[in-house]
Amino acid sequence: MELDTNNHSAFLVYYHLVLVTQYRRQVIDDEISEFINITFVRIAASYHTTLVAWHYDKDHVHIIFKAQPKTELTMPIKVPEVETPFIGFPEHKILLSQPPRFLDL
Repeated sequence: MELDTNNHSAFLVYYHLVLVTQYRRQVIDDEISEFINITFVRIAASYHTTLVAWHYDKDHVHIIFKAQPKTELTMPIKVPEVETPFIGFPEHKILLSQPPRFLDL
């Protein structure tokens, strides 16, 4: 494992982020996962973070990314979470037309 370096420091910072759909709706497929992945990579580049691993299931996405210690951690997380529904859902109108299914307890 090779350390990243700045002028006077060496570091290795990884974060594991899990994004879950609202009401755990099972709506993530290959197309939507690819869209979220591209959006995350595009936004993460401007905050000096690098995508290391990506895994998804029908109701959540696991993201492992590498960052610098000076990176404001909330921005690479908050921006895709806020921006993705506004960009992606017009293309996937079927998701908006389906009412959420609640669990019968």
